[in-house]
Amino acid sequence: MQLKFEKWIKIRIGEPITGLDCDNSNVIFGAITGYVGFYQIDTLELKYIPEVFEEIIRQVRIEKHKTYIIVGDIQALEVDNNTREIRNIKFENRIHNSQICSSSLSLYEKGKVLLLAVAPTQNKEIAIDIATKKNSLYLMNLQRNEMNSYFVDMPMLGIPFHFDGEKLLMLEYLKDAKKRISMLNFENQPHTIDILLQIDPKVEFISYCKFYLENKILYVENHRKVIIYDLQSKQFQQLHQMPSQIIGLDLQGTRLTILDYDGNVVVFIQEKLVIEFNIMKIPQVPQDIIKHKYIFDMGYPYYIRNCGGRIVLSSDLEICSLKSQKIDTKNVNSSVSKCQVFFIVQLLFYRRSNIPQYEPKSQSIQVQRDVKRNFFNESPSNQTQKTNTDESYQHLLHEIQLGQSDQVIKKLESSTPQTKHSYLLLSIAHKSNQNYDKARTYLMKSIKEFPNQLDTYFQLGNLELRAGKIQEAIKFFDYVIQVNPSDKSSLIQKAKCLSILKLHKQALDIYEKLRDSEFSTQIRHAQCLIKCGQIDQALNKLEGVLIQDPENLDALHFKGVVLFKKHQLLDSCLIFEQVIQLSHQSQLTSRSIYFIIKLKILQKDFYQAQLNLQRAQNLKRQQPYMVRIGHFINGTISLMKRNYRRGLDHFLEIKNTGKFLRPIYNQYLGYAYFCVSDYQNAVHQYTVSPIQDEGVLYNKLLCEALIMSSRALYNQSLQYLDKANQIFPYKLEPIMYKLTILVQRDKLNALKQCEYLIDQCFQLQGKQANLFYIRAIIKSCNRKFTSAVKDLDKAIDKSEENQYEHFYLRGIIHGQSMRLKQAIKDFSTSIHFNLSHAYSYLERAKCYQIIQENEQSLNDMKRFINLCKNTNESSYWTGSLLFHNNQFEEALKQYEQCDINRDILQLKLKCCIKTQQLAQAVEYSQQIILEKNIKDINDHYMLLFIKSTVELASKKNEEKTFIKLELLESVNDQYGSLFKEQDFKLLKASALIYLKKPQESIDLFQQIDDFWIKIQGQRQQTGETARDIDSSQSEELQNEMILKAERIVQHIISVKYNLLILNLMIHKYKNALKIYQDIRNQIGAVQSEELDYLHQFILFSVEKKQVPQFNKMMTFLMAERSVFNYFPTLRIQCANGFFDCKLSIHFPDIQPPNICPTFNKQYILKIRPQIVENKPEAPWLQRQSNFNVIFTQNMITQDIQLTTEEDSPKQKKKSIYFYPNIRWIRNK
Repeated sequence: MQLKFEKWIKIRIGEPITGLDCDNSNVIFGAITGYVGFYQIDTLELKYIPEVFEEIIRQVRIEKHKTYIIVGDIQALEVDNNTREIRNIKFENRIHNSQICSSSLSLYEKGKVLLLAVAPTQNKEIAIDIATKKNSLYLMNLQRNEMNSYFVDMPMLGIPFHFDGEKLLMLEYLKDAKKRISMLNFENQPHTIDILLQIDPKVEFISYCKFYLENKILYVENHRKVIIYDLQSKQFQQLHQMPSQIIGLDLQGTRLTILDYDGNVVVFIQEKLVIEFNIMKIPQVPQDIIKHKYIFDMGYPYYIRNCGGRIVLSSDLEICSLKSQKIDTKNVNSSVSKCQVFFIVQLLFYRRSNIPQYEPKSQSIQVQRDVKRNFFNESPSNQTQKTNTDESYQHLLHEIQLGQSDQVIKKLESSTPQTKHSYLLLSIAHKSNQNYDKARTYLMKSIKEFPNQLDTYFQLGNLELRAGKIQEAIKFFDYVIQVNPSDKSSLIQKAKCLSILKLHKQALDIYEKLRDSEFSTQIRHAQCLIKCGQIDQALNKLEGVLIQDPENLDALHFKGVVLFKKHQLLDSCLIFEQVIQLSHQSQLTSRSIYFIIKLKILQKDFYQAQLNLQRAQNLKRQQPYMVRIGHFINGTISLMKRNYRRGLDHFLEIKNTGKFLRPIYNQYLGYAYFCVSDYQNAVHQYTVSPIQDEGVLYNKLLCEALIMSSRALYNQSLQYLDKANQIFPYKLEPIMYKLTILVQRDKLNALKQCEYLIDQCFQLQGKQANLFYIRAIIKSCNRKFTSAVKDLDKAIDKSEENQYEHFYLRGIIHGQSMRLKQAIKDFSTSIHFNLSHAYSYLERAKCYQIIQENEQSLNDMKRFINLCKNTNESSYWTGSLLFHNNQFEEALKQYEQCDINRDILQLKLKCCIKTQQLAQAVEYSQQIILEKNIKDINDHYMLLFIKSTVELASKKNEEKTFIKLELLESVNDQYGSLFKEQDFKLLKASALIYLKKPQESIDLFQQIDDFWIKIQGQRQQTGETARDIDSSQSEELQNEMILKAERIVQHIISVKYNLLILNLMIHKYKNALKIYQDIRNQIGAVQSEELDYLHQFILFSVEKKQVPQFNKMMTFLMAERSVFNYFPTLRIQCANGFFDCKLSIHFPDIQPPNICPTFNKQYILKIRPQIVENKPEAPWLQRQSNFNVIFTQNMITQDIQLTTEEDSPKQKKKSIYFYPNIRWIRNK
């Protein structure tokens, strides 16, 4: 494939071209001296408009049916492209003089001409309207013949560059070398100039400004750089830089053609460089051009136009028309490079796609028989009658061929008597209407009346052949051959019937005996040789036809078929493209495209196959084989684009695979089933697939492994995966599946193996999101939360699906480390991706509850209840949140709806203690101790002690003992789940007071005091440790109740108060005063009537003064509803007074249920085979080794960069398709 000079139109020196355009049929140009020329490509004629105009030809433009010529600022010519009639359109209502003419510009687009004056520097007022003091512009609609005037404040020094029919793009020069690009929109009111871009003063030259697409402009910077500026994003893009100064530019839609001073031409389509060449290096360039060397040296404005298959340009010497050269099929070089063929195919396809397909309107009727043949035993009179009727016969036959069968039938049936010719014509007419029964009836009548008419038997054979009754057709042809063994037509038709019956050897015998020189017979002979596998003989036969008729389309087509079967795919493609270019037959074009599609499939270049499929779809008739192969191509491309379900649907639409698809269909269908996780059907397809290569075996083993895993046959599954890994040791999937199956089999015991396997995956350059997710789970199970969060960050960055799970897990880790705001943010994002994920609502509700945003917590809890199907779980978490919100009675109601177990009973017990329901608490404690847990039993004893003390004290019977110390004596050293050591000592110390053992009581209270002082110090030291995300101590602190500093102080004050009472009881006033000072130091300046009285009581007792009376019961730090208010009252006496008091006793600090988000190691069970992305070995890949993969055969690549990480610092290289003097470049 080469570009060649189609025409060299010389021009006179000093008369530069000022307008140039072309299409597939014409080249039109206008000159500065006012002449206009047409070059008609079809007739190879160069004509000029006789009239030479006085004005410069500003612009020429070829539209669909019209050609427009803009003559200066005075008129436009509208030329009909078919009739060449010229309509003259004057630009009226505008002053015309030499000064205005010299400074006027005429810009044409979309049937409109914009006339405007550019103010010359020597006369700045020339473009100003006197009345409005503004610039006057005129917009002429050529189709409506309307002229509109506009008055606009145009820049005093500016260059109009581009008019698109509605807007004008111009460059304005300002002071200090500043420039800006502006736009005038004629659709807006008022008409003002909008500034689009301020040019950097460092940029010296701006040229060729164009509107580009909807919101972009294109311009040339400093004569060489082509820049695209996006008006919305304000981003610049350097599209290309030419070797020398740009002197011509053509922009049509997204096709950009650029010409530079050295004759270099580049073509971009959709901002991709598709072709590059130099004019001087094109084959067959005239020597007159080569010897000048510089053909753009006069400083003229030069023009270049590109209409797809043709490029025209102006120079100092001539107008050059370049077009693609036809392919010479007789001299096809089998060693043509892949890149050459790629270029040829692409260019031909592009040209073909822009030419509407021609298809005859009339129905074609193939006449299989020569009507002038001699009949046997025919008398001279019959021959004379045949001569007389021949003209009428031919006329009626021609009408049938024109699709007027009904008129012929009506005419012949009305004429009597019927002749053998009329019978024959009636049968042909009915056969053309596919009314085979009627046609057969007339032919049988003809045989009955004219039994010796062989043509009738021949037509009967043709009729049965067309009706699909092949055996019947052969009988009629055999009859003719029996009578006349040398009847070629009957022999050929019989051979055709035998080929339909796939009796190709018998058909070949007939062709070998015939040795007919007719092209059609030789082509059928070659076709039969192909069917019999004699490829070389068929090629020789076809070459013989093509030597005599190089453009015989049938011969070319079957030559392409032969080359296809010889696996000379590139040469075959060239042949089929030539057939498509030359053919106007829809069926032949369709068959050629079909073979191109097949060879693209063999090359596994499915995108090119799809492009060719679109070419076939542009034809008027769609062939069934195209529908079948279309489903296959579209299904494969859907799989490539990871639209697996749609791809599978396409494959299932194929009911009959045909011979070509049959070997590969099962392989691709199995891949589709694999990708949608239908492993059973995938195994079946791989089993029946005729192809059993490494890819098929590998995918089959993976499917069988997954099937075994779903049946819990984990060992067999692992064996299949080991076999798959042996086939492709460097693929990730077998290792990842093995990891998931080990987790399903061994649960947490598989952690060590999982760590090893996940590291192995990353060593194999695994960068998938699910790998980071799996590693984050494994690290979390090993309490490596910091690095787990980092892996989750990468998983989120890379993931395209299941993102909500990644955010959910990261939220759990943040929540567990008390980074609640980050946790809430992650749970909210998880909900955004999956509105029905119940546990994201639950965990966010917990976080809101912890930060005391109760309303939002309640709303999320309601959503969780609506989504969660487990009522037991929803009741538990609802009760726990209510517990944290101090709604203990409501929490107890929720716990009542849960299934009974020790944990639920413990929560019920805690609710009863919080609500001071002592009897109910004892009942729940009685149920708990049935499990015989020693700590639960200790709790029960202490509850019984409190209950009995309250009951006995309430009876106020002085003779009875209030304290049952034996209940406390039953508590062993393990203490209880609720009542810890300090709580037990508090109860026992209180009991000893009532039993008149103050010193023992003081010892116990002192131990309790030391305990809380120690706790207070430790809390200050461990504050920083709690912030460490990977600290095990941090997790323990979160799982246990963290008491507030104020609560610890309350414990200390309570114990010291009891010690103070005891010291007063035994009259140790100095110790009591010291304890009072300790209490005051703890509470600071807080006022307390009871504490002030105690202070006064101590001081007066020491001084032996009269102590004032305390008129009420002293219940220091005791809640009004506390059951301990019913404990016995103590009376503290001294020499001069007394007061009554209660000891400061309280229930233990009840740990609420843990609502902090917590990572559960059972989360490892999320690592299931389904988490691994289905990535079987794709059937369109071709492996040269475990590392090298060929994606398609018609690409020559250099250093392909494949990475999912950040952009490589290395510059990305390009793949270049080399062709002599032409470069086809495709960006990676």
